[in-house]
Amino acid sequence: MLFFTRLRPVELSADEEPGGGYREVLAFRPILIVCGVFMALLLVLTTGFTLVPNYLQDVHDVGIRAIGQFGSVFAVGSVILGLTIARVKALSRPWNALLLTTLLCPVAFLLFYFGGSLWIFGVAFLFRGGYLVSWSLIYAALGEVTPSRLRSRAFSLLEVLGGSGFAIAPFLAGALYSVDPALPLLVAMAGIIPLAIAMLFVRRYLAVRESVVQVI
Repeated sequence: MLFFTRLRPVELSADEEPGGGYREVLAFRPILIVCGVFMALLLVLTTGFTLVPNYLQDVHDVGIRAIGQFGSVFAVGSVILGLTIARVKALSRPWNALLLTTLLCPVAFLLFYFGGSLWIFGVAFLFRGGYLVSWSLIYAALGEVTPSRLRSRAFSLLEVLGGSGFAIAPFLAGALYSVDPALPLLVAMAGIIPLAIAMLFVRRYLAVRESVVQVI
């Protein structure tokens, strides 16, 4: 409370534009598109990954100790992907990197579903690192299309919609798991197909829009 009571609005210089409101943010189509993709991304991927530990224990009889160690493998996968994206020029654009990391997730789902040994599940957790990196990349994607005056509101909207997808997914995963433990994985794998296609169209739309703006 003390911290927030000490906050004061930043004084703008004469040539700076004041920040826009949420009405302006909602009227700016690229922001809505990126936020919608983020919501769908977290909904689909979180549905698939939330109950993976339960699935490994119930279906593949993997012990709690091994599942806990897989958490470290997950972190290593995220670090490796982050370093790869930082070094590969083709992945310097957020949407290219986002497509890569998102498409690694169904590989993890397949390995969890068909795997039968600890090393296969370890590889699956490496690919699961794409989940965390995808989450981070969407912020860069939003920053690319958002005017500076709208950024504070745009990122707030992103958190609200992304958080909604993240909050709904465990309930959906639980309902699916009660029918069949493999269903969250299968539904997430199926959901990534239209999600990846939508991301391709969004990447093209934003690229065309950016080129038109530069010409103008």
